[in-house]
Amino acid sequence: MYASFAPPFGFIDDKDEETGEIEKIPAGGQFLDGRARDLLAQVEGPMLDPLEMNAPSKRFIVEMVRDGSYADLVREVYGEKVFADPDAAFEKLAQAVVAFEASARFHPFASKFDDYLRGEAQLTALEKKGFELFKDPKKGNCLACHAGKEDSRTPQDWLFTDFTYDALGGPKNMAIPSAAKPDSTPDLGLCARKGLAEVAPADFKVESVCGAFKAPTLRNIAVTGPYLHNGVFDKLRDVVAFYATRDTDPGHWYPKDKRGKPEKFDDLPIAAHENVNVKEVPYDRKPEKKPRLTEKEIDAIVAFLETLTDRTKP
Repeated sequence: MYASFAPPFGFIDDKDEETGEIEKIPAGGQFLDGRARDLLAQVEGPMLDPLEMNAPSKRFIVEMVRDGSYADLVREVYGEKVFADPDAAFEKLAQAVVAFEASARFHPFASKFDDYLRGEAQLTALEKKGFELFKDPKKGNCLACHAGKEDSRTPQDWLFTDFTYDALGGPKNMAIPSAAKPDSTPDLGLCARKGLAEVAPADFKVESVCGAFKAPTLRNIAVTGPYLHNGVFDKLRDVVAFYATRDTDPGHWYPKDKRGKPEKFDDLPIAAHENVNVKEVPYDRKPEKKPRLTEKEIDAIVAFLETLTDRTKP
């Protein structure tokens, strides 16, 4: 949902808050690791991935469609000879999927929050408090990545993502069989993207984005778990609580070594630990400090996030 709003993968200008200098940072693309440049490239991935649809080739996919119930519809749109060239046919089929994913069905803007923006609904006191905490740069600071235009009442201006990448240091998901192995290879996110160095600025260090994943849209977030790139959290509240207490109570989220010390950022190689965001609110806390958010404030933000779920209207 809402994937069609993501710009093609590339590098955009970003102003460093500390130095004021403009730097190029990665943004856009499809999938959390940005491996697909755009929606068209995104179509190919799942169909040919051995861990997903496992199709052996583009030709196989084209032949399946040619011999299936959609064949006449494809010929009606693209012509009688559409299946003659498998590569060209595959691209046309992919374009059809892109058109479908770009349709209103995939971005209905039909949530309670959208009705609130239009003046057709009111947020409860708890939801309204959560929205304020969500926007507050000293509390949730969620708008820093899950962006929206504060002065706009237009739903399309509230996509709840700026399409940039960030390293959060989420815990390892031991429920994934491959991750549970002692010699498992961590998912390095954006830095593992093929061809990244070729499209990056000359002074860009690929290793600086190891562990970084794209900020997802928060639309429908309450019904699209599990969460984080590895699905380590089943509950939305756990994600918000992790953001708030990752550094004040790391022992709650990470395994402990033999001395009882939490092994923070255990799903990343040690060399990538320096990439984890520890400067921005709410991640700028130390164990001796209070979290930016209280338990009740976490509940309020979750209540607000639940207003972002699209609803079927009569």
